[in-house]
Amino acid sequence: MTTSLRWTETLRVRSFDVASDGLLSLPALAGYLQEAASRHAAALEVAFLQVEGHPVFWVLHQLRLQLHRRPAWAETVHVDTWPCGHRGLRALRAYAVRDENGCLLAEGLSAWLLVDPVRRRPVRLPPEVLRLRGEATSPVPPETALPAVPEIPPRWSDTVRVRFSDLDRNGHANNTRYLAWLLDALPDTQRARPLQTLVITFRSEARLDDAVVVESWPLEPNRLRHRFTRDPDRQLLAEALTVWAASD
Repeated sequence: MTTSLRWTETLRVRSFDVASDGLLSLPALAGYLQEAASRHAAALEVAFLQVEGHPVFWVLHQLRLQLHRRPAWAETVHVDTWPCGHRGLRALRAYAVRDENGCLLAEGLSAWLLVDPVRRRPVRLPPEVLRLRGEATSPVPPETALPAVPEIPPRWSDTVRVRFSDLDRNGHANNTRYLAWLLDALPDTQRARPLQTLVITFRSEARLDDAVVVESWPLEPNRLRHRFTRDPDRQLLAEALTVWAASD
């Protein structure tokens, strides 16, 4: 039986997936997207691949999200995902998250790389991935360059240590942890505002015991620029842009 190029994962929001306001947290949402993508890749037999006879693994390069409504505890959500082409070494995958009534909760586009586990470098996408074209359309615009980091000290800064519980099967901090670190580094007044848009690009790995510096700058009303670097060598690990609803 041939697996469809469109996959739906149905999930119930669990008590440990919600934030203090009782609504689905951003890291948990990202985890739902990752789970749907992983299960679809497994069904398509592209989750665990070899390139030139050597095993490789998938890593998230960029995630772009548009958020419309955060579901509450015990709500059922349906995560639709489909491959939507590739750009260079990046395989693109789209998402649409809906509630039980079919109302759109979130939509997004992700870009994935296949990485050599020894050299920790991206490799070319093999034919079995390139043929998975699926739908050419994406619910959000394709990736674009993030605005420059302002040449002033950050408004908010925090340093976190990568713990064992942050690691995934690839031996580095999972992408969802960066979203938790981003939110943790912001004040309550900022977190209280609904997040509307997220763009995060991953540049390098954070490994066990690394010190990660999380910095945030206001660009203009409602937009923040974020940077994740490793201390003390200042290696860029990830960078992000968030757009928030206007305060009352």
